[in-house]
Amino acid sequence: MNRLDPIGVIDSGVGGLTVLKWLQEKMPHERFIFIGDTARTPYGNRSREEIQGFVGEMTAWLNRRNIKQLVVACNTITVLGTEVIKNGYDFSVIGMKKGAHMVEGVTRNKKVGFLATDFTVASGAHKKEIQEMDPEIQVFGQGCPKFVPLIEGEQFGSPELAAAIKEYTDKLKEYDVDTVMLSCTHYPFVEKEIREAFGPGVTILDPAER
Repeated sequence: MNRLDPIGVIDSGVGGLTVLKWLQEKMPHERFIFIGDTARTPYGNRSREEIQGFVGEMTAWLNRRNIKQLVVACNTITVLGTEVIKNGYDFSVIGMKKGAHMVEGVTRNKKVGFLATDFTVASGAHKKEIQEMDPEIQVFGQGCPKFVPLIEGEQFGSPELAAAIKEYTDKLKEYDVDTVMLSCTHYPFVEKEIREAFGPGVTILDPAER
C-alpha cells in the first residue's frame, strides 16, 4: 500500500463526524474518506447479520479506493470484531475503544453505567471488558434507541430529545452509578444535556476522546 493512500472512516450515520474531526486535527497531512450510512441508520436495533451486510458494502467500496487503513467510528459496528469487519482485505482496522481503561480510578462506588445502542448493550462486550479489569465493578448498560434518530434529525433542544434523555438517565440513576460512559459516537452531540441530567455527582466519560 502507498503511504499516500487515504484512510477510510465509517459510521452508521453522522456520529462518526466527531471522530473524523479529531483525526483531521491529529493527522492534518492525511486524506480521509468518510461514509456515514444515514440512509439505513440507526443500526442499534438491527440484527448482527444486517449490520455485517451493511459494513461489507461499505468496506468493499472503500477497498476499491485503495484505503490503507479503516477507522470504525461506531461502537455498534466495532462490536462485530476486527476480523469480521476486515473481511479479508489488506487494510488494517481500528475500532472504538470500550472505555474500560478510563473507568479505573474514576469510579468511587464501583458502579458504572454506559449509554449505548441496544445492539451494543446486548453484546455484553463493555461489561465483560470492565469486569475483566476489575471484577468488583458493577456495570449497567442502558440502550437508547431514541437517541440516534433524534440526533440524526437534528432535534436538538426539542421536547422529544429532552424526554428521551430523562428516560434513559433516570434508569441508570436507579443503580446509583457514579460514572457513565457515552458508548456511541452520536451521543457527544448531547453530552451537555446528559451531564445536566445526571448532575455533578456523576462523571461522564467519552471513550472516543481516548
